Amino acid sequence: MIDCIEETVLPVDQRVLDLLLHSEYWNDLRFDPEYLATLSSIHGGTPTKQYFTDSTGNIRRIGWFVSMFDEHSKLPGDFQEDHMYQEQDTRVIDRSLPYLLDGESSIYRPLEDGPVRYYPFAALYNKESVPFTLCWHFTCGQNSICFDTSTDPFSVVLCEYDKAVEAFMEYDRELDNRYDYSFLAPIADSFREFAKMLRSTP
Repeated sequence: MIDCIEETVLPVDQRVLDLLLHSEYWNDLRFDPEYLATLSSIHGGTPTKQYFTDSTGNIRRIGWFVSMFDEHSKLPGDFQEDHMYQEQDTRVIDRSLPYLLDGESSIYRPLEDGPVRYYPFAALYNKESVPFTLCWHFTCGQNSICFDTSTDPFSVVLCEYDKAVEAFMEYDRELDNRYDYSFLAPIADSFREFAKMLRSTP
């Protein structure tokens, strides 16, 4: 469905994936079955077809797909020092779903006692530089492509980082505030439809 540059794809840590799939801690986190079927061939990788056009006509470029690692995972290759937590590998902190869902001040963190409404599966270029993190512990984060779990099947949406941070701060400011999800912009009705949108050139 999606091809990646072979040397960029990372092995899936099945233990971590099982935790995400079956742990009550994640409030019954669910995945698109077609995404799961594709995961081993795209995990952490850079797609050969990186470009797509969003619903407003803007051309977007994928940097890499999110991985499924934690601090106990055995990562291939050389250690890649995280920019903030130097003792950790950046592939665990900045690019892996468990940390992105549960990290300090995460914009993807589920609301208290609620299910995960949206979660990232790919990082986007903001300008010309390759995205290095989806975390909020830097002043400038990357936009991402996410699954919106409020639809069936899960739709694919663009998460605008700056607007997501604003929504998080506004929600956190007031006790009875409703979360404003207007920072999520539709891309495709399903992962399958999204895969069809990808192309090799801008």
